Amino acid sequence: MEEQPRRDTETQQHGDTEPLEHAGANAPVSPLPAGEGQGEGQPAGEGEDSALSTADSALSVTAELEQLRTELQEARIRQMESHRRALLAENAGRIVPELVVGATAQELDQSVEGARRAFEAAKAAALAELSSQPVPAGNPVRQGPNLEGMSPMEKIAYGLKRD
Repeated sequence: MEEQPRRDTETQQHGDTEPLEHAGANAPVSPLPAGEGQGEGQPAGEGEDSALSTADSALSVTAELEQLRTELQEARIRQMESHRRALLAENAGRIVPELVVGATAQELDQSVEGARRAFEAAKAAALAELSSQPVPAGNPVRQGPNLEGMSPMEKIAYGLKRD
């Protein structure tokens, strides 16, 4: 069922009653205090000052609203950066950190799964490549002439020939 606009009547300064429309308003409308608004018997400049004051306050509220929106956006960005750092710390050494991206917490959580799969695939490829390369068992045993039967002069001559 669609809500119908509420009609209230308020007594104005001169005793007139006019229906006022409120789209879903809960609070009753109160008449303007004496001296506010533009009416008969007021100097011409006073109504303009009131209008300027109202415009200035509307601009002030708009600027404050914009500042609050900016602060909220910055807080959301900080929250997402903090959540990303927590995910990276929690999964350190098991994911590709560059693949953890997203604008929301849900997107970040989902990207962790992709980063984990990419890490496992890279790990498997590296292990397969390393296992295919032969690795020597160690240093070979040094072999040379039998120095036990040589005289000291023969050992010196042999050493000088090697270099």
